[in-house]
Amino acid sequence: MWPALLLSSLGTGLALGLARLKVLAVIPATIVLSLAAIIWAVVFSFRWDAIALAVIAATTLLQTSYMIGGLLSEAPSPHAAPRTSLQLDLIRGAQFAIGQELRTQFETPHDLPSIRLTSSATSAVSAAAGSGRRGWLPSERAGGLYPKSC
Repeated sequence: MWPALLLSSLGTGLALGLARLKVLAVIPATIVLSLAAIIWAVVFSFRWDAIALAVIAATTLLQTSYMIGGLLSEAPSPHAAPRTSLQLDLIRGAQFAIGQELRTQFETPHDLPSIRLTSSATSAVSAAAGSGRRGWLPSERAGGLYPKSC
């Protein structure tokens, strides 16, 4: 009985710790394990001091192995690849695909004049952009970018 009880509490604690569950998940596991130890000890007709010792040992081992499992789950593996977010990779891929599609649909003007903006022109451009006015750039007045098919 003792080895099975101690191994089950050890395995349960490690599983909870490696799964990175919060400490509040240990409380129901401790209650269930304690009840199982009490029932098992009563079925095998142990004395009350052996029952108390079994519950204390199982609870202590459960909580200690939970702490060890939590520390093991936080330890970096030397061979592990750095974690990347799948969502960020998907966003970057979608942005790249949209950019490629826009490049194939619209031609890029190659003969742009080099314009030096002064600080007053820069502030006028940012004020116009902030006010939401349309048509303040020559390309917007002319209809914007044209598709290659036109």
